[in-house]
Amino acid sequence: MADDDTPIESYPFEFRALVVQALEANGLTLKEWRDDGLEVERDDGQQQFVGLANLYRRVVTSPAEMSAELVRNFFQHAHVADTEQLGQIPDRLEDAPDRVRARITRPYGDAEHAPWCLPLDPEGELAVCLVLDFPTMMAFVTTAMADRTDTPMAEWVARGIDGLRAATPADWLQPLHPEQGIWVGHANDSYDAARALVICDATPGDELGWMVAIPTRDWLFARKVDRDGLQFVHLLKVRAEWAFGEQPYPISDQVYWVRPGNRWMKIPMAVDGQRVTVTLPPELIDALGLELTDDEAGGEGDEQTG
Repeated sequence: MADDDTPIESYPFEFRALVVQALEANGLTLKEWRDDGLEVERDDGQQQFVGLANLYRRVVTSPAEMSAELVRNFFQHAHVADTEQLGQIPDRLEDAPDRVRARITRPYGDAEHAPWCLPLDPEGELAVCLVLDFPTMMAFVTTAMADRTDTPMAEWVARGIDGLRAATPADWLQPLHPEQGIWVGHANDSYDAARALVICDATPGDELGWMVAIPTRDWLFARKVDRDGLQFVHLLKVRAEWAFGEQPYPISDQVYWVRPGNRWMKIPMAVDGQRVTVTLPPELIDALGLELTDDEAGGEGDEQTG
């Protein structure tokens, strides 16, 4: 498995060779390898950073014979060399307000090429970022773009969530295990995890919210909060561990309680072999009107993979 922070020097020679071939095929010049990607120069003289961590994860989790095609498709769809496509990206958010969409990500910290983001959960393990959605590409809203706007960024986040809600298909949430009330979001359109921001709109009677796992950008697993659902919450952790460990664009292997108004709280769980120990937050116990002993509040469930 490739770690998301794998330094470029640790990537196999074969992978780096495929990247160089794709650069040449797209008229790009390699300027410098970086810890998490590389700097390239387009034929117009402009330089651009290209991150490779998620591409590498996709390559190493796919059959070897697909590697060249995956790398080639990545650079074709990234529009790194397409100056006409890149020319659509405005300098100011006010120039493309209807294209703003919200996404969920891991915090970027002080990374040089980090998009603008806002903390989502109390622990600071998740963040909301914004993208500009175009018909054939997406562009992150950068810190520089945020600095240039005259509108508070909190308003842009609200607008981004509204844009995400408006663009979400009616059938985006599908039953995965109906007998256990487990649902899955996997439209594979880059917004599956982001739809946790609007999941409390999904069905009537969501006042208590949902238990949600968003292991990667393209997977969401959820179970509506009710007393019956507590016995199945560990299944969300199992799914989160699987996808987070293997799939591209990892976000979190944790399970969260998401309430209306986008109030997020982690539901602590620990995996030990075939056992998953769940510690319910006191706020969740109170919301369900439960009176549990300490042992009951930290109940265990057998790990399941089905």
